[in-house]
Amino acid sequence: MIAETRDLPTRYIKIVATDDQGRYLIPDLPARATYDIWVRGYGLVDSPKVKSTPGKAVDLKAVTAPNRAAAAEYYPAQYWYSMVKLPAANLFPARARTAMACRS
Repeated sequence: MIAETRDLPTRYIKIVATDDQGRYLIPDLPARATYDIWVRGYGLVDSPKVKSTPGKAVDLKAVTAPNRAAAAEYYPAQYWYSMVKLPAANLFPARARTAMACRS
């Protein structure tokens, strides 16, 4: 879940995760602001934004992405790259290690 406001002197964004039942709580929001609140997550596209204020219950629905490409648009490429786990160098054939070592 994401809560965002521009009602404060600087743009304010707070992001929280849901529990296993999809419940969430966005703590410590400055009270004198109206927030756009929406769902974002893996395999989803952003849900419609709902306006609310601190202390009110908001029931949001996740929106499944129609395909992988649509889901990937919500996270920058560097985010996906950071999750890549390259195999250890000793798992590559010796010839490939030599070729990679020669590149500069």
